[in-house]
Amino acid sequence: GCILDIYNMYLYEDVSTDMFITPIIIHGLFAAFQMFHNGNKKLGRLMQNVLMWQLINKNSNYKFDSPVIYSNPFDQFYAEYQKLTVDLVVNGDNLAWNKWIMFNLNRNILFFKLTTI
Repeated sequence: GCILDIYNMYLYEDVSTDMFITPIIIHGLFAAFQMFHNGNKKLGRLMQNVLMWQLINKNSNYKFDSPVIYSNPFDQFYAEYQKLTVDLVVNGDNLAWNKWIMFNLNRNILFFKLTTI
């Protein structure tokens, strides 16, 4: 199926999922597949944040009115972000995905530590 089928599966089917890891995987798929001429990574980050918000509201006691949407303000991470995206395309193995997931989890944690919502 397509990425949107995978995205919707976690929202509308009774699938056990991690509220933080699954959105990061969707983001990685969009970034790696490069379906559009421009904006794939931005769209991937947007989808990650919206899916995370939807899954948290669906599967936890927290109910947020809207997702926290942010553009990556950390330019110092861009080179590593690019390298990890390429690694998903070239290798696509468990190690590449584990590095991608850890990078994004750490980046999100840093963002929320430095930001007042």
